[in-house]
Amino acid sequence: MGESVDLISETSPARRVRSAIGRIYRRLGPIEEACGDALRLLAFLSWTLLVRLKLSKKEILVFNCGEGREEEGFYAQLTVILGLLEHFEKWGNVLAGVRVDFEDRGLYYDAAHGNNSWEYFFQPVDIGRQTNADERTTTIFQEEQFATRGEHMPRSRALDLIERYIHIKPPILKKIDSFVRAYFEGFHVIGIHYRGTDKWTEAPRVSYEDVRTAACAAIGAIDAGQYRLFVASDEQAFVDFMTSAFPDRVIIWETQRAVDGKPIDFRMENNYKKGKDVVIDCVLLSRCHLLIRTSSHLGLFSTFFNPALPVVLLNHPY
Repeated sequence: MGESVDLISETSPARRVRSAIGRIYRRLGPIEEACGDALRLLAFLSWTLLVRLKLSKKEILVFNCGEGREEEGFYAQLTVILGLLEHFEKWGNVLAGVRVDFEDRGLYYDAAHGNNSWEYFFQPVDIGRQTNADERTTTIFQEEQFATRGEHMPRSRALDLIERYIHIKPPILKKIDSFVRAYFEGFHVIGIHYRGTDKWTEAPRVSYEDVRTAACAAIGAIDAGQYRLFVASDEQAFVDFMTSAFPDRVIIWETQRAVDGKPIDFRMENNYKKGKDVVIDCVLLSRCHLLIRTSSHLGLFSTFFNPALPVVLLNHPY
C-alpha cells in the first residue's frame, strides 16, 4: 500500500477551523476547566444585570484569609487584596464594598493583639459599606483570580491602590523611618532580599555566591566608600555569608531566621513580631537605591511601594 494521504487539504475551511479550535484549547487548558471559567463569568455577568435592574442586592466582598490561605505569607495575601481592590474599582457600580477581616486565622494571629490580624499592622480596609447589601466571603476561585491580577499589576497601578487603601499603622512606620535615619542616610543602600528554605519548590534556588556576584557588580557602579547592604532573608546562613563577604557593610533588621533549612514562619512563637518584621523588611527594601532579589511576594511588593526602584531579579517562578 502506498503512503497515507491527509484527506483534508491544508488550505481547506475544515483544516482552518480545526487549527483554530486547537489553538483555543491550548490557550484555555482542559475543556472542563475552560467551561467552568466560562460558566462562572456568565453567572457573574448575569448577577450584575440583576443588580442593575434592582432585582438583586449589591454585595460586600470580604477577604478573610480562609481555607487554603491560612499558612500563606502576608504578601501573598496582599496580592489577593490588590486584585480585589482593583475588581471593586472596576465593578463599583454593582459592588457595595470591600472588607478585609482575617479573623482568627493566618500566620500572624495573636489573640493578645485582637481578632483581626490584618489590623495589627495595617489600618482597616472597610470600603463603601451599605446597610442594604449582602456580605459574601470571597471564594478560592475568586482569590486565585485576584492574586494573579495583583502579581502582574503594573507597579504604578499597585502604588496607586496602596496609597488610597492600604495604610501601615503609624507606630510601625515610625520604626521604619527611625531605622532609615540611623542606618541609610548618607549611604548608597543596596537592598538584598534572599528567600530561601522551602522556596526552591516554587522557583530555582539561587546560590549565595551568585548573590555575592550581583552585589559586587552593583557596588562596582558606585563610590565604594559610600555603600551599605541592607540584607533581608529567612535564612541565617545567608545573612552570615553576606556579613562575612562584606565586613562592616551589612545592615539587617533583627528577627528570628531559619538555621536548619526549614521555614521559620510556622515555628516562631511571637506571631505579632513575626508579622511586624516582614512588614518592616519589605518597606525597608523599598527605601533602598537598588534591589537585588530572588523570587518572592515580599520582594515583589517592595517594588509596589516604590515603582521607581531599580531591580535585579536573580530567578523566576517555575
